Amino acid sequence: MRAFVHLLYALAGIIRLISTDRQSRERSAITPANSNAEVALEYCSTGVYAHDRGDFDAAIADFDAAIALDPNNAICYWLRGSTKSQKGDSNGAIVDYDHAIVLKPNTALYYDSRGRAKFENGDFDGAIADSSIAIALDPTEATAYFSRGLCKSSLGDYEGAKADFNSAIALDPNNAVAYCNRGLSKARSEDYEGAISDYDRAIALDPTGATAYHNRGISKSSLGDYEGAITDHDRAIALNPNDADYYYLRGYDKNQQGDFDSAVVDFNSAIALDPNDSSFYFFRGVAKSSKEDFDGAIADCTLAIALNPNNGDFYYFRGLTKGVIGDSVGAAEDLDRANALR
Repeated sequence: MRAFVHLLYALAGIIRLISTDRQSRERSAITPANSNAEVALEYCSTGVYAHDRGDFDAAIADFDAAIALDPNNAICYWLRGSTKSQKGDSNGAIVDYDHAIVLKPNTALYYDSRGRAKFENGDFDGAIADSSIAIALDPTEATAYFSRGLCKSSLGDYEGAKADFNSAIALDPNNAVAYCNRGLSKARSEDYEGAISDYDRAIALDPTGATAYHNRGISKSSLGDYEGAITDHDRAIALNPNDADYYYLRGYDKNQQGDFDSAVVDFNSAIALDPNDSSFYFFRGVAKSSKEDFDGAIADCTLAIALNPNNGDFYYFRGLTKGVIGDSVGAAEDLDRANALR
């Protein structure tokens, strides 16, 4: 879940706001036929179409033109901010949301959007504050509860996160992502059975969501159901074959089952997709050690240490493995290093 600012999710809000704005700008007989305000709204409309095509630069150019013509139109700033957020420019998005809020300080959607941009920046407290204002302005805004729940979960407040996801689900009971995130908060609270129930619901609502299968697999693994976990990771990989974590976790579960050869294959796939994750090498080394490929295990631990030299577990396991092959000096050095890091 990782970028979650969805402009299309709020299209109904765009239409409602633009419609309201048009009504408020109905002309008297003396208003010019092609006022700047009306032309600005046309630029907003073409900008939305450009966004829908995935042409974010063209969309921003249209919103720029709209703002130049009508700098007091909050919608234009909000649309440009949302598009900047889609491009990963959360700082620029926040500036635009600030403008929108100054112009229309009682619009919940603008606070909710700014809160999501702050979330992307890692400003969880600021994001919670904005989501809370959005909720105060519109207690029926499901996305604000959802956004605040994400922030609370990121801060380790899993009970608070679950309460917010409960509210989001009550308002939008067909939101698979909300169930998936509530399940994640339950899993982090070690309520794995409750988490699995939420992932089941998320999958029923959206069977194409790889993350729900992935997360359900982790919870099943935590309960010792490695076969069920592997099945879920199989499905996640089928839906998204380019996520290294999916192969890594399936490899871990296969290793737990004693299927060391298949585990090594999965760790190889994870490394091919992300060669900079030290854990992938370490656990491949563990699987190789279980196969009595001690030289291969030591080599993998050495690669893991090169990427993360401050992990005592890597030195500890390499030290044990060196001891198995009779390298008592190397084993002692690694074990001393492991103890120093712990």
